[in-house]
Amino acid sequence: AKEEKEKRDLLEDRIWNFLYQIEDVAFGRELKISLMLEEGKPEETIASVVKSYEADLCVTFPYKELDAELLLRKLGPTPLLIFNQEG
Repeated sequence: AKEEKEKRDLLEDRIWNFLYQIEDVAFGRELKISLMLEEGKPEETIASVVKSYEADLCVTFPYKELDAELLLRKLGPTPLLIFNQEG
């Protein structure tokens, strides 16, 4: 249990570092962003956050755990834009 917690903490630190890199890029381009780290099924979590912020657009990257068709259905009328890894 202790080893699993250490792995989880390390992973969370790596994820936050990645998010801070994104924040730095956004700041340099004078873009406003909000960082958050959520757990759960990607489609449900993303759709929930998009709806809570009443976002006009959902932008994400493709990754193997993401079912884009399911996310699109859960987003309802909110458009979905998926960037490749190169941007």
